[in-house]
Amino acid sequence: NLQVDAKAIARLDAPGAAQLGQSVREAVIHVQEQVKGMLRQLRPVSQSECGLEPAIHDLAAFWSRRRKGLGFDVSLAIDGRLARSQEEAAYRIAQESISNAVRHGAPGLIRIAMRRDGDGLHVLVEDDGGGLKPGNSSAGLVQSGLAGMRERAQALKGRLDVEEAPGGVRVTAFLPGAADEVAA
Repeated sequence: NLQVDAKAIARLDAPGAAQLGQSVREAVIHVQEQVKGMLRQLRPVSQSECGLEPAIHDLAAFWSRRRKGLGFDVSLAIDGRLARSQEEAAYRIAQESISNAVRHGAPGLIRIAMRRDGDGLHVLVEDDGGGLKPGNSSAGLVQSGLAGMRERAQALKGRLDVEEAPGGVRVTAFLPGAADEVAA
């Protein structure tokens, strides 16, 4: 265990050992926190017993803690559980949209809105982070993320659109539901 090794280093009778041991312990704690954050972010919605609404609020809280000054306006009108595939797709679309906004823009506010329409779900994620930037050095990653979101929507026979919004980017999706598939 790195923590145990760091404590042992700190106890050595050598110049700077205590400082080095403490520095190693702090680095290990930092890495552990980063990994926990990544795992929390990657956790599939289908494993959440609470459903899509709490998962979206948790996602917004995660990014609010991670990026000081970033606010969220979350409006969810879902009323109950959706098909598992809808929940998973909606969560992943929101997750990727937020990640793109933070990585490639400087948003102060991200708006997430979801509403049920019969068996379908409308998803909106909009940011004020500066808009789509052609020639971005990480454009390949953005295109890959957008392709993944489109594939999720198309797998449900839905659609996904990405467009410039006033000062930012707007991602909208419609995700039809499978009447015979209900989230657990």
